[in-house]
Amino acid sequence: MKKFITMLTLLMLIFALCGCGAKIKDEAKPIGMPNPMTEVTAQELLDKQGFTFELPEGAEDVHYFTIDGEQVISQMTFVLDGKKVCCRIMPDGIPENREVKDISGMYYDWKVTENGKVFYNDAVFRLNEGEQGWVGWYDYVPGLLYNVSMDSGASVEALTLLAETCNHPVQGDVG
Repeated sequence: MKKFITMLTLLMLIFALCGCGAKIKDEAKPIGMPNPMTEVTAQELLDKQGFTFELPEGAEDVHYFTIDGEQVISQMTFVLDGKKVCCRIMPDGIPENREVKDISGMYYDWKVTENGKVFYNDAVFRLNEGEQGWVGWYDYVPGLLYNVSMDSGASVEALTLLAETCNHPVQGDVG
């Protein structure tokens, strides 16, 4: 009788544990959050935001998006020489502290932070040399925040070249 009760208890425990596992699995299902990214054409981006991006020669797998949030972010992604590149523009006004915001969507512990220029604008570069990196700057007259990032091959020179190729100042050349 003791063996029967022990076996019955073990079976009940096994079934109970299986049931707990099923509940955990059910709770882990995605909850269907709305995606704030909408794929658009370059023309739709221009019509909605009033600006667009320039593509560097040789760019492949090009996509344009708007990202809805407090401010709408315009985004262009492409692959250039095997490297994934993302360009973003966000109307942001002029921050009082003039600190460049990171809207790159890249979350790394950056080994290098440098100040520099993109066109005539002060810029901030954050990168892991030869790996990931981003550059950010403001075009102050129209109040636009720009970020350009790449997933590999990052250097200050490569980011500057991409930034100046893909984005033209809205206010035009100065000086």
